[in-house]
Amino acid sequence: MMQRMFFALALILLTLFLGLLLWRPEQGSSTVTPEVLVKPFYQTIDLSALPDFEQIKGTKVRLFYPAQASWQWLNDPLRHPGAPAVSGGLDCRTCHIE
Repeated sequence: MMQRMFFALALILLTLFLGLLLWRPEQGSSTVTPEVLVKPFYQTIDLSALPDFEQIKGTKVRLFYPAQASWQWLNDPLRHPGAPAVSGGLDCRTCHIE
């Protein structure tokens, strides 16, 4: 729990540091607002360079979510038919690729 809190705090501090590092005050402005801190990030995106998504043909993709099954379940031949393959060093794609 403490490690997560430390990581979250470090991430927040890093984000603020980078925002201040990249911040360039506008003429006559000395106020730091959240909009000013994130402005350099969204100004770097060139929206005209994005593809025309209407022209891209769709594709069905079967997703595999890692860690959805425990290691114990994967290696239990009574519950998982592929347990011998996993125990023998083969990965899930051996059985789960079409």
